[in-house]
Amino acid sequence: MVSKEMRVHMEANFQGVKPEQRNTYRRRLREAIRLDLMDAAYFAGAYPEDQLRQVLTPQNLTLVFQALTGQGCEKISARHYEIAKTMLRIAATRLQVLIPDYSRPTLIREIEDVVHLLTFVPTEEKTQAPSTWKAQRDKMKKQRQTIILRQREEDITEQEPADGKP
Repeated sequence: MVSKEMRVHMEANFQGVKPEQRNTYRRRLREAIRLDLMDAAYFAGAYPEDQLRQVLTPQNLTLVFQALTGQGCEKISARHYEIAKTMLRIAATRLQVLIPDYSRPTLIREIEDVVHLLTFVPTEEKTQAPSTWKAQRDKMKKQRQTIILRQREEDITEQEPADGKP
C-alpha cells in the first residue's frame, strides 16, 4: 500500500520533492505498486469468495480497468491498447462457458477470430483533446472518492455495536 505521504506527493506530481529525490520516490512507488499488484493477484486467487465479493466489485474494478486502458490519460499509448487486448483475450476465454451448447461452436469461433484479428491491429499513440481526458479524469476521481467514502462509512458501521452503545 502507498503511504499517505507518498499519495500526497503523487497527487502533486512530486512537485514538493527536491529534483534529486524525485527519481528515488518514483522508483520506490513503482516497486510498491508492482508488489501491490502481485498481492492483489494472490488475494484474488487464494481468498474465499465471500471476502472477494466485498472487495473485487465491478464498481471498484471498473475504475482500475479504465485507468489501465488509458481513460483519463492525455495520451493513449501502445501499452494501453496491449493491456486492453490482453483483458479481452482473458475475458473471451473465461466467458466461453456461458455460451449455450447449441451455439457454442459458432460463437466461440467468432469470438476467437475477433480477438485474433485485434492482435494484428497496429497500435499508435493517440493524443486526446484536453476537454476529453480532463473530463474523464475528473469523473474517475469523483468515482474513486465516492467508493472510498462509502467504504469508510461501511467500516464505521461494522465497528459500531448492534445495540448502538460504544
